[in-house]
Amino acid sequence: MANLGLARAEGVKQYFVQRGIPAASLTTNGDLSDLAFTPNGDSLYGGIGFSFGGASAPALASPVTVSVADPATEEDLAAAETYNSVFEPIDLYFPLAEANYIKTPETVKFFSEATIYLAAHTDKKLRLTGHTDDSGPDAINLQLSRDRANQVKVRLRRSGFRQVQIEVVAKGETDPKAPNNTREGREANRRVTAMVVQ
Repeated sequence: MANLGLARAEGVKQYFVQRGIPAASLTTNGDLSDLAFTPNGDSLYGGIGFSFGGASAPALASPVTVSVADPATEEDLAAAETYNSVFEPIDLYFPLAEANYIKTPETVKFFSEATIYLAAHTDKKLRLTGHTDDSGPDAINLQLSRDRANQVKVRLRRSGFRQVQIEVVAKGETDPKAPNNTREGREANRRVTAMVVQ
């Protein structure tokens, strides 16, 4: 990625948006700079910085209330997914800031059946489609969706799937599952959809 700092800043921004801060109130940028360590050499500092804008920063229309209790989590969304057929999409969800999707009995069943089907039908493919919410720039979201789908691909390759039978598609924020104007909707949109392509 051309600017890893910007991608990391976007990740932090998404964290705050999930906690109720309006996306329009947050701006991100990436800087190339040297990182520094404590005198003991054991802790990094200077890797990410925060600042609060002054007069030029847009004022919030009303105070932001951040809820401590999460009514719906990525784990809840993952648990709600059901397996019907390898030809019907199943969504994979990820804990915040994690690369590995949440395994459930339904996803285990899906991938078990997909393995059997693809072994018998070597001309067929498993499609992994990455999605994001609409927080952040389109190009960053497109890359994030591709990266997440590729993480699933790597995990599946380790479990025996053939590389030529896994197709990765990146959709970014273009195909939301839910409205992006709520935290729950944004969580539902950050997913990878798996399905065997007929």
